[in-house]
Amino acid sequence: MNPFETLVGELATKLGLGAKAGPLVSETLRYITGRPGGIAGFIDETKSAGLGNLVAVWLGRGDTAPPMTVPQVEEALPASFIDNLASKLGLGASIVTSALAVAVPKIVGLLTPGGTVPAAVPTAAAAFLGSGAARAPAATVPAGSSSSPTKWLIPAVIVLGLLGLGWYLLTGKPAERVATAPTPPAVTAPAVQPKLSLSNDGSVVTVSGVVKDESTRTSILDTLKAAFGLDNVKGDIAIDPTAGPATWLAGLKSAFENFKLPGLQALFDGAAVSIGGLISDADRDRIIASLKSLFGPAVSVGPLSDSIADRVRGAADKSLAALRGLQPGFGGRDVVSALNLSIINFSTGSAAVPAFNRAILEQAATVLKQLPAGSVIEIGGHTDNTGDPASNMQLSMQRADAVRQVLIGYGVDPAMLTARGYGETKPVASNDTPEGRFENRRIAYTVVQ
Repeated sequence: MNPFETLVGELATKLGLGAKAGPLVSETLRYITGRPGGIAGFIDETKSAGLGNLVAVWLGRGDTAPPMTVPQVEEALPASFIDNLASKLGLGASIVTSALAVAVPKIVGLLTPGGTVPAAVPTAAAAFLGSGAARAPAATVPAGSSSSPTKWLIPAVIVLGLLGLGWYLLTGKPAERVATAPTPPAVTAPAVQPKLSLSNDGSVVTVSGVVKDESTRTSILDTLKAAFGLDNVKGDIAIDPTAGPATWLAGLKSAFENFKLPGLQALFDGAAVSIGGLISDADRDRIIASLKSLFGPAVSVGPLSDSIADRVRGAADKSLAALRGLQPGFGGRDVVSALNLSIINFSTGSAAVPAFNRAILEQAATVLKQLPAGSVIEIGGHTDNTGDPASNMQLSMQRADAVRQVLIGYGVDPAMLTARGYGETKPVASNDTPEGRFENRRIAYTVVQ
């Protein structure tokens, strides 16, 4: 059997796609092979999306390529393709995205036999695209066409009637009906992938996520508290009955032993685990290797793409470059624009300015001291909506003042700097996601005069 037909059968049964599995595979296959540069072009695009390590695992592994997470699908494929495919199939975008998370790695694996990226579309893929297996079930054929049901329906009824009459005349009994096996119920793909997000700030582990039931939630929280201490775990995990099973649940106790490095972040998403944060590459790679051994092939383990650490480092580089690139005659707004490129990633509940950010503040002090006399810059502290609003207001003020004190320590005139805490009152993103809450926890600089 053509390997792409085998994949269609797998998606049809295991994900409950039924007859829609064929069109999903064919449309995805056409998209991948139709990219500029062909298959190699698609692989290059996927690598550019930060999934290079994952793509390397797919090559030549049509049967065993590990699935992507939903965020990885959204990075690898444009939203327009996912939405158009969902519309064609008559399915929700979330179901299509979950199916693509399984289908895309295996399609790439089938397109790269032996782990080699071919210059042309492989014979098996071309044969599949030209076969009926790649198409949706045919619609009713219009009356009058050569294959119209009326061409054969009436003769068939007459033949069946004569057969029944003959049986009755011979036996005196009506023909017995042949029992048909009941159609098995379709297996519905989970609408929501189970998720668990962890961030170790050194003294506190912050957790969020979604799982299918209370027993799973309790098991995760109890394991966390046993590993890090009852009072050192903050946050909560939501329950959604439509979420799929957490395949990594049984291995969490051993996994958490790897998560005791300050700055580490981990994301469990569906059947994938991503590791990153403000830890060294060596520590990250060591933990990934340990988790791969722990979970086996059922769970894909890799680096956390677009991790907070990467964002903090990238923001620091941009801010420093902007501060150092200020032209003679710059003003307060120029300095503020450069400073607002930076990210100060405070530890949970802490107002201590991380050592990583002091290089930016030292450079900022150098340029602030060159501003005209009478210039005033406000340092605004902001938080997400986690916790008590009054406490958040106080914490935001403490963080703003901590930044002010560091700048004063580098020689900036205290009269030039004011500090103000805004708490959770001025969000710039949704507080419903970890990414949004991260955006809201910020220091913002504005020109007062």
